[in-house]
Amino acid sequence: MMAVVTIIVLLVFLCNEFVHYLSQAADGLLAGGVVLQLLLLEVPVLLALLLPLGLYLGILLVHGRLHADNEMTILAASGVSRGQLLWATMKLAFVVAAIVAVLTLWFNPNIMAGRDHIFKHDGKAALLKTIIPGRFRAIPKQHAVFYVKGLSQKSHAADDIFMAREILVQHRGKKPPLNVKANAATWQMLVANKAYQQVLANGEDMLVLQNGYRYFGKPGSAKFRIIHFQKYFIHLPKRKIVTAHDSDAKSTWQLLHAKANDIRAESVLQWRISVPLSVLLLAFLAVPLARVNPRQGKFAKFVPAILIYIVYANLLFVARSWVKYDEIPAWIGMWWVHGTLLILAIIIWTLDSKLDFWKKQFKTRIASRRLVKNNK
Repeated sequence: MMAVVTIIVLLVFLCNEFVHYLSQAADGLLAGGVVLQLLLLEVPVLLALLLPLGLYLGILLVHGRLHADNEMTILAASGVSRGQLLWATMKLAFVVAAIVAVLTLWFNPNIMAGRDHIFKHDGKAALLKTIIPGRFRAIPKQHAVFYVKGLSQKSHAADDIFMAREILVQHRGKKPPLNVKANAATWQMLVANKAYQQVLANGEDMLVLQNGYRYFGKPGSAKFRIIHFQKYFIHLPKRKIVTAHDSDAKSTWQLLHAKANDIRAESVLQWRISVPLSVLLLAFLAVPLARVNPRQGKFAKFVPAILIYIVYANLLFVARSWVKYDEIPAWIGMWWVHGTLLILAIIIWTLDSKLDFWKKQFKTRIASRRLVKNNK
């Protein structure tokens, strides 16, 4: 049941990430060839976050059904105590926590570093790789429209290029050419047979047009300046690539040996420890929380259980943000959230145990009275 729940939730989140990456590719911020690669890298990252939820919901569903079908009563009559049932459940929780710990403490930091590498290199797509032949596309922050008729198989070059860009011409004490008003918006249109992208030594992206014409003038006017060129270089704007913070890509060993005043590293380290720890706490909470009356059905406590998880998860994110921005001491950190959930689980477990005790006492007294009455 845990695997089924985790896979379903994982597919939902992967679909959301897929749409997000497709949107970036459509906007020209990401090459389409790396979308699938980035999506595969998201699987272990999401899996580490969803396994605690999957185990929590799995325990609620399985134990709730056992209670609803009176199978827990049969187990209790067979000598299986609540402590033994808890220990059997916690064995699975320890296995899942170990898997999550491997993902969060070792595997996922390497994933973060690999994903950042893709964003900075392959993900910073060449302009020509983001162009769809036969369609006009706007270039961000350039007030320009770009069109190509065809691309080479490897998208290294384009054929039959058209580009129109609005520019602001300023004339300081000089006579404006072509009867263009001072500080007037004019248009520059470029037509070329070939184009390719080139990265200069300083890291600047340049679009190189070959064998074309440059038209410069004001729309509605017949006076245009026409210049023929063999090569024309266009500076391309730097794309804003959102990558993980350096601390997110650092290994756990590096975080453990970080400086004492490195609050960012402390928040990341506490988060990595909190994820596997949440597996054990949620499993311990789910066992008494899944106890329902057979007449109520197995989903009787499902809604409050989900609400508890939502509050717990959001408090973890809030506590992580507080630690990162030094709003609370690092020694308090995220531990108060886990402590609150542990106290809640102990209270529910204690109340459930007392409820069982009073039910047994009540049934024993009723049985004794019936026995005495029958003897009379």
